Amino acid sequence: MSRVLIVANDVVAIRMAGPGIRCFELGRGLAADGHQVTLVGMGSTDLASPGFTVSPELGLAALERLARSHDLVMVEGTALLRYPVLREVESPLVMDLYDPFPIALLGQEEHLGMADRERQDLEVRAAVSEMLALGDYFICASETQRDLWLGSLLAAGRLNPRNWSRDPTFRQLIDVVPFGLPEVPPPVRERGSRLPLPGVEQEDLVLLWGGGIYNWFDPLTLIQAVARVDDLSPPVKLVFMSTSHPNSGRTHDGDEVDLIIERDDGAVVAFEVKASARVPGQGMRSLAKLRDAVGPAFIAGVALYLGSRSYTFAERLLVLPVDRIWTPVD
Repeated sequence: MSRVLIVANDVVAIRMAGPGIRCFELGRGLAADGHQVTLVGMGSTDLASPGFTVSPELGLAALERLARSHDLVMVEGTALLRYPVLREVESPLVMDLYDPFPIALLGQEEHLGMADRERQDLEVRAAVSEMLALGDYFICASETQRDLWLGSLLAAGRLNPRNWSRDPTFRQLIDVVPFGLPEVPPPVRERGSRLPLPGVEQEDLVLLWGGGIYNWFDPLTLIQAVARVDDLSPPVKLVFMSTSHPNSGRTHDGDEVDLIIERDDGAVVAFEVKASARVPGQGMRSLAKLRDAVGPAFIAGVALYLGSRSYTFAERLLVLPVDRIWTPVD
């Protein structure tokens, strides 16, 4: 069997987002088929798998040595920018295009100034062009995605007579590998049983948001919609499976802030979301560190929680009930 190196473009840990989940499940599937798999993520990792190796982020030299010892290297997203040494390895490169990040970034970076957005757009387009030029094989997550990337490969000159002669469907160039979830469904609990969640009663109607509070998912529209039906019976409760992105606002020592908004003039407002009815002092540590690091440009840090009292925790640090998002202040 083959030795396969997977280079993820995100955190691979117990708490991870879509890119990390996909790489982990691909690694587990390949290992189950008998391949020797090594998965390298971003930052540190607290995740282990009995079937393959999960590694924290590596330096360039260590990653190059690892790549040269494997038969195949799968690169996700813009990981090629972090590890330019992969351009030189002789092992075949499989480019995972499951995340159409050039389109995703249009919404994700909408809060930035136009100059910054256009600069990032050029950088991302250059990264995509390089991936399409260097890849020996490509995978994506759906037929619709494949249609998108076929157009990109056409523009990149990869839908050419040589590849047509080899396979006129171009499946030998790009094919679909579904997103990646465990093959075994999660166990079904006894009907009516639920995990304990603050503020959620057994008879409540629960709307489960299968992801985090990311600006490009537009969670505010859903929050505002739920606020308009708060008089229904049984009550409607909105539950987010996560808050911040695992790879956003994180420092090297593990501190993170859920949402950071920066205006064109450099002013910063930051938010933390707490799934509890009280905010202990240590729960404000990340906001306080960010305030001290940013300095005068830091306008305010706000912790949203499930309690009912609004108060000032410290200089430019506030604690507010989460319902202040949709409830008018008299």
